[in-house]
Amino acid sequence: TVREQLGGDAATAMWLFYGESMSPTEIGTVMKKRAGAVRVMLHRGRAALRPHLASWNPAGTDKHPAAEPRVASTQTKPDVSPVSVGVQS
Repeated sequence: TVREQLGGDAATAMWLFYGESMSPTEIGTVMKKRAGAVRVMLHRGRAALRPHLASWNPAGTDKHPAAEPRVASTQTKPDVSPVSVGVQS
């Protein structure tokens, strides 16, 4: 089970974060731990589960969109100078 794989505190932190939508600060309050320690538990928990989730592919796609590398935008920034937006001095 996940609880056995992660250990008690990490599994609890993962459940509170993903299952109950609590922030690391809220989880820290409940678990009597610092928010930073909770973030570390979440990070390590995700890392421990990653190999088990690699074969799980409910969408039928090869890769999750978030796993794709980001491509730099080729768009130019819009002109927002005072003249272009109609601001008079």
